[in-house]
Amino acid sequence: MKVENTLNDYIISLPKNIFGLKYVDKRLADLRLIEISAKLKGSEDDVKELATTIDSEWWDLNKAKFSK
Repeated sequence: MKVENTLNDYIISLPKNIFGLKYVDKRLADLRLIEISAKLKGSEDDVKELATTIDSEWWDLNKAKFSK
């Protein structure tokens, strides 16, 4: 595993032979939730927007599993 610290970002490299795509997708979803929630103020509309964004991202990640 390699972590690079740039001015505005962390760049993380994970070896594919250790970290499977399913595991990485789950961790990225967690990180996306933190990123999105950090931008919200906490109003009712913000919560609805967060839920919609999460649902949309989940579908983007998982739609292939449900398509024939």
